[in-house]
Amino acid sequence: MVLTFNITLSNYVRDLMHRARPYPHDVAIITHFHEFCSLALTSKSADTTPSSYAEYFDTILPNALKTP
Repeated sequence: MVLTFNITLSNYVRDLMHRARPYPHDVAIITHFHEFCSLALTSKSADTTPSSYAEYFDTILPNALKTP
């Protein structure tokens, strides 16, 4: 897994990997931080559109970070 903060950098790294090894494309997961957080919340079935920031930080985020 390659996790970057910058979306442009993740696209650049993905492009470099495809140039170096055109097949298979699923050798590594390359994503940027915000997409990773969104995917993590979605996989936990959390609502990613809270009514307020306080609700998000007090309720949704802690529940998403709990391990089953």
